[in-house]
Amino acid sequence: MKQAMNQKTKQAMKPALRIDFFHDVICGWCYVLSPRLRQLATEFDLDIHHHAFALTATRADQIDKFGSVEQAKNIIMGHWEQCAKADDAQRINVAGMRAQSFDYPISTPGWWPVKRPRNSREKRARKPRIGIILMPLPMRICMRTAILPMKTFWSQWRKRLA
Repeated sequence: MKQAMNQKTKQAMKPALRIDFFHDVICGWCYVLSPRLRQLATEFDLDIHHHAFALTATRADQIDKFGSVEQAKNIIMGHWEQCAKADDAQRINVAGMRAQSFDYPISTPGWWPVKRPRNSREKRARKPRIGIILMPLPMRICMRTAILPMKTFWSQWRKRLA
C-alpha cells in the first residue's frame, strides 16, 4: 500500500513534458492551433514555452520574399484562407480582411512587446514585457470583424505600447 502511494507521489512530482513552440507573432496557423495546444497542455500536463520571432519584420522583407507588398498580401491571404478552413471556432473572416484597404501587417509590432531585451541598456530603455501573445489584439479584432482601417489599427497598437 505504502509503495503504491510512493509511486503515485513520484508520478505526480514528475516534471511535465516541455514543448518549445517557436512561432511568428502573426502566423495564421499558430493563431488557429493555439487553442488546441492549450487543450493538449491541460490534458497531458505539458510545459509550453513560447518563442516568438518576426518572420517578416519589415516592408523590405515582404518585398524580398514576395516581390511586392500587394503580392505579399495576396499570397498571405491565401494562407489565411487555409487557416480559416482549419479553425474550429471559425474566428477568421478572410473576405473581410481582403476588403480592407491596408497592407498585410509586418511582424515587428507584434514581436516587439514579447522580445526579450538583449542587454541591460535595452532592458532600461524598454517597458516591462507584457507576455507572449500569438498576435496583437488589434490584428485579432481585424481578423474577426475586418472593420478596422489600417490607421485605426496602428493607433490602437501604439496605445498598447505606450
